Amino acid sequence: MKKYRILTLLLVFIVLAILVVARLTRVSAQQPAGSVKVTPTTVTRVILFKVNPGQRPAFDQDVMDNLIPVFEEEKKAGILTDYMFFNNVTADNPNDWNVGMTQTYANYAALDNLGDRTDPITLKHYGSAVKQQAACPIVCSARCTIVEARTVTVEGRGFRPHLDRFHLHITESG
Repeated sequence: MKKYRILTLLLVFIVLAILVVARLTRVSAQQPAGSVKVTPTTVTRVILFKVNPGQRPAFDQDVMDNLIPVFEEEKKAGILTDYMFFNNVTADNPNDWNVGMTQTYANYAALDNLGDRTDPITLKHYGSAVKQQAACPIVCSARCTIVEARTVTVEGRGFRPHLDRFHLHITESG
Protein backbone atom coordinates (compact mmCIF):
# COMPACT_ATOMS: atom_id res chain seq x y z
CA MET A 1 0.00 0.00 0.00
CA LYS A 2 2.84 2.33 0.92
CA LYS A 3 4.44 1.55 -2.44
CA TYR A 4 1.34 2.76 -4.34
CA ARG A 5 1.14 5.92 -2.26
CA ILE A 6 4.74 6.82 -3.13
CA LEU A 7 4.09 6.18 -6.84
CA THR A 8 0.92 8.30 -6.71
CA LEU A 9 2.76 11.16 -5.01
CA LEU A 10 5.61 10.87 -7.50
CA LEU A 11 3.14 10.94 -10.40
CA VAL A 12 1.36 14.00 -8.98
CA PHE A 13 4.72 15.72 -8.47
CA ILE A 14 5.76 15.04 -12.10
CA VAL A 15 2.43 16.32 -13.45
CA LEU A 16 2.70 19.48 -11.35
CA ALA A 17 6.31 20.01 -12.46
CA ILE A 18 5.27 19.66 -16.11
CA LEU A 19 2.43 22.15 -15.62
CA VAL A 20 4.74 24.67 -13.94
CA VAL A 21 7.36 24.35 -16.68
CA ALA A 22 4.68 24.61 -19.40
CA ARG A 23 3.26 27.74 -17.76
CA LEU A 24 6.66 29.40 -17.49
CA THR A 25 7.67 28.58 -21.07
CA ARG A 26 4.32 29.29 -22.71
CA VAL A 27 4.69 29.56 -26.47
CA SER A 28 2.28 31.65 -28.46
CA ALA A 29 1.70 31.82 -32.20
CA GLN A 30 1.25 35.57 -31.84
CA GLN A 31 3.80 37.84 -30.26
CA PRO A 32 2.56 40.31 -27.66
CA ALA A 33 2.03 43.84 -29.00
CA GLY A 34 5.27 45.77 -29.22
CA SER A 35 7.55 42.74 -29.03
CA VAL A 36 8.14 42.40 -32.79
CA LYS A 37 11.00 44.61 -33.88
CA VAL A 38 10.40 46.13 -37.30
CA THR A 39 13.22 47.98 -38.97
CA PRO A 40 12.14 50.49 -41.60
CA THR A 41 13.94 49.79 -44.84
CA THR A 42 14.00 51.03 -48.39
CA VAL A 43 11.73 49.61 -51.06
CA THR A 44 13.12 48.99 -54.53
CA ARG A 45 11.23 48.45 -57.75
CA VAL A 46 13.25 46.23 -60.11
CA ILE A 47 12.23 46.17 -63.78
CA LEU A 48 13.96 43.87 -66.26
CA PHE A 49 13.73 44.72 -69.97
CA LYS A 50 14.43 42.82 -73.15
CA VAL A 51 15.56 45.49 -75.62
CA ASN A 52 14.57 44.47 -79.12
CA PRO A 53 17.36 43.79 -81.64
CA GLY A 54 18.69 46.98 -83.21
CA GLN A 55 16.88 49.18 -80.69
CA ARG A 56 19.63 49.58 -78.09
CA PRO A 57 20.83 53.01 -79.33
CA ALA A 58 17.26 54.37 -79.30
CA PHE A 59 16.65 52.78 -75.89
CA ASP A 60 19.82 54.36 -74.45
CA GLN A 61 18.91 57.74 -75.94
CA ASP A 62 15.43 57.48 -74.43
CA VAL A 63 16.99 56.74 -71.03
CA MET A 64 19.31 59.77 -71.29
CA ASP A 65 16.73 62.17 -72.70
CA ASN A 66 13.68 61.18 -70.68
CA LEU A 67 14.13 58.82 -67.77
CA ILE A 68 17.27 60.17 -66.14
CA PRO A 69 16.05 63.80 -66.11
CA VAL A 70 12.69 62.73 -64.66
CA PHE A 71 14.34 60.50 -62.05
CA GLU A 72 16.72 63.31 -61.06
CA GLU A 73 13.76 65.63 -60.51
CA GLU A 74 12.03 62.94 -58.47
CA LYS A 75 15.17 62.63 -56.33
CA LYS A 76 15.24 66.42 -55.81
CA ALA A 77 11.58 66.27 -54.75
CA GLY A 78 12.40 63.50 -52.24
CA ILE A 79 10.27 60.90 -54.02
CA LEU A 80 13.11 58.62 -55.14
CA THR A 81 16.15 57.95 -52.99
CA ASP A 82 18.10 56.27 -55.79
CA TYR A 83 17.83 54.72 -59.24
CA MET A 84 20.13 52.56 -61.31
CA PHE A 85 20.42 50.96 -64.73
CA PHE A 86 22.42 47.80 -65.32
CA ASN A 87 23.13 45.23 -68.03
CA ASN A 88 22.70 41.47 -67.95
CA VAL A 89 25.94 40.06 -69.34
CA THR A 90 24.99 36.43 -68.67
CA ALA A 91 21.72 35.85 -70.50
CA ASP A 92 20.29 32.36 -69.97
CA ASN A 93 18.38 32.25 -73.26
CA PRO A 94 17.61 34.49 -76.26
CA ASN A 95 14.44 35.82 -74.59
CA ASP A 96 16.17 36.73 -71.31
CA TRP A 97 16.32 40.33 -70.14
CA ASN A 98 19.32 42.42 -71.13
CA VAL A 99 18.79 45.72 -69.27
CA GLY A 100 17.58 46.28 -65.73
CA MET A 101 16.39 49.34 -63.90
CA THR A 102 15.83 49.98 -60.21
CA GLN A 103 13.94 52.77 -58.48
CA THR A 104 14.48 52.97 -54.73
CA TYR A 105 12.06 54.64 -52.32
CA ALA A 106 12.56 55.46 -48.64
CA ASN A 107 9.85 53.03 -47.45
CA TYR A 108 6.46 51.57 -48.38
CA ALA A 109 4.71 54.78 -47.37
CA ALA A 110 6.59 56.56 -50.17
CA LEU A 111 4.55 54.48 -52.65
CA ASP A 112 1.25 55.92 -51.39
CA ASN A 113 -0.25 58.22 -54.02
CA LEU A 114 2.96 57.92 -56.03
CA GLY A 115 1.34 58.90 -59.30
CA ASP A 116 -0.10 62.07 -57.78
CA ARG A 117 3.44 63.16 -56.88
CA THR A 118 5.29 61.99 -60.01
CA ASP A 119 2.78 62.98 -62.71
CA PRO A 120 3.46 66.73 -62.39
CA ILE A 121 7.21 66.10 -62.72
CA THR A 122 6.74 63.91 -65.78
CA LEU A 123 4.30 66.35 -67.36
CA LYS A 124 6.69 69.25 -66.77
CA HIS A 125 9.53 67.31 -68.46
CA TYR A 126 7.54 66.46 -71.59
CA GLY A 127 5.52 69.67 -71.72
CA SER A 128 2.21 67.91 -72.41
CA ALA A 129 0.60 64.49 -72.33
CA VAL A 130 0.60 64.43 -76.15
CA LYS A 131 4.36 65.07 -76.28
CA GLN A 132 4.89 62.38 -73.63
CA GLN A 133 3.06 59.81 -75.76
CA ALA A 134 4.91 60.93 -78.89
CA ALA A 135 8.27 60.50 -77.14
CA CYS A 136 7.53 56.78 -76.84
CA PRO A 137 8.88 56.15 -73.36
CA ILE A 138 11.08 53.19 -72.57
CA VAL A 139 8.12 50.82 -72.21
CA CYS A 140 7.22 51.31 -75.86
CA SER A 141 6.83 47.88 -77.40
CA ALA A 142 8.76 48.94 -80.51
CA ARG A 143 11.93 49.22 -78.41
CA CYS A 144 11.58 46.69 -75.64
CA THR A 145 9.37 44.47 -73.54
CA ILE A 146 9.20 44.16 -69.79
CA VAL A 147 10.34 40.66 -68.87
CA GLU A 148 9.74 41.01 -65.14
CA ALA A 149 8.93 43.65 -62.55
CA ARG A 150 9.27 43.14 -58.78
CA THR A 151 9.13 45.20 -55.63
CA VAL A 152 11.77 44.11 -53.12
CA THR A 153 13.15 45.12 -49.75
CA VAL A 154 16.64 44.46 -48.47
CA GLU A 155 16.89 43.41 -44.84
CA GLY A 156 20.02 43.81 -42.81
CA ARG A 157 22.66 46.45 -42.44
CA GLY A 158 25.03 47.50 -45.15
CA PHE A 159 23.88 44.91 -47.67
CA ARG A 160 23.72 46.13 -51.23
CA PRO A 161 23.79 43.84 -54.22
CA HIS A 162 27.11 44.17 -56.01
CA LEU A 163 26.06 45.38 -59.43
CA ASP A 164 28.91 47.82 -60.10
CA ARG A 165 30.23 45.77 -62.96
CA PHE A 166 26.79 45.81 -64.59
CA HIS A 167 26.10 49.55 -64.39
CA LEU A 168 24.93 51.05 -67.64
CA HIS A 169 27.42 53.68 -68.67
CA ILE A 170 26.04 55.86 -71.42
CA THR A 171 28.18 58.53 -72.99
CA GLU A 172 26.96 61.12 -75.42
CA SER A 173 28.61 60.98 -78.80
CA GLY A 174 29.90 64.27 -80.08
